[in-house]
Amino acid sequence: MAGAPPGTSWPPELAAAMNDLRVSPHDIDPDDLIRLFVPAAHTVDQKKDRRLWNLAEKLAEACSAHNAATHLLETEPDWDFMAVYYRTVDEISHLFMPYHPPRMEGIPEADFELYKHVVTGIYKLHDLFLCRLMQLAGPETAIVLVSDHGFHSDHLRPKFTPRVPAGITVWHRPQGIFVASGPGLKRDELVFGAAIEQGAARRGCRIAALPACIAGTNRDRYGIADFGEKFVPHFWKTCIELYYIRKPLPESVLLADLFEAVDNMMYGYGRTPVVEDGKVTGYRLVNADLVQDPVVFVSLDDDDLAELRTILGLPADAPLPRLFDLG
Repeated sequence: MAGAPPGTSWPPELAAAMNDLRVSPHDIDPDDLIRLFVPAAHTVDQKKDRRLWNLAEKLAEACSAHNAATHLLETEPDWDFMAVYYRTVDEISHLFMPYHPPRMEGIPEADFELYKHVVTGIYKLHDLFLCRLMQLAGPETAIVLVSDHGFHSDHLRPKFTPRVPAGITVWHRPQGIFVASGPGLKRDELVFGAAIEQGAARRGCRIAALPACIAGTNRDRYGIADFGEKFVPHFWKTCIELYYIRKPLPESVLLADLFEAVDNMMYGYGRTPVVEDGKVTGYRLVNADLVQDPVVFVSLDDDDLAELRTILGLPADAPLPRLFDLG
């Protein structure tokens, strides 16, 4: 394979070894590997259907990352911390989750039968990757498995993917995975936000309460404010980062400016702007199923919760959610 561009590997002395470990899509054997994911791959007319090639590209990327990780674990024994990023599960899910069982409305039966095993197969492959990493790391190593989000694989899979920046995140599920095992870690413990805060406090760290936003869709659930069913976390970030991205971050943001930014951003879903004299004067509805219902949540610290209990006339120990819905 041709050499990778300078700077691909660091430190530079690893470049030659890392380049030899790279896998090309052409290295992905159609009989030994592709047919594990698509048993009827030999029936696909690849002049018209590029999905097998897309699968080969993603498998090559996953194998390249795994080769690099296992090589370093085997040849560089003096390490204290190692992080490996496998992004193929996410990318394969974006490509093939529409064909995952049960068959979605609108997916042709033939396509469903061809590609229905791909997503399950990619998870099984990464289980094998994880097994090998654990073998090489050894039982004395603490291991953390974490994702930045999950993926809808059931009846919540979207019928439409908005053609806007970050539109594909309608497929993302807010609940991902966090699993930790090894020396110094408790067994069979559940992790909650409060536990993270307590752990930070013990170490003298302060977790600041930051405003956060969820952009939600009404899609065929009009008027039903059910977090698990209705809201899709397109943007689960601090408000300032979200609405002032690529700009100097202001020290403060007016609430009116924030809500105006929310409205302007959400109007891009299911509506098209009406432009007069070079200015946006309104929006025209295109698809009501894509219209977003913006909801802003602000996280509350202990002082905020105490004040809210006083306002509501609740006992001092009354449980309250740490996320306050601003509407």
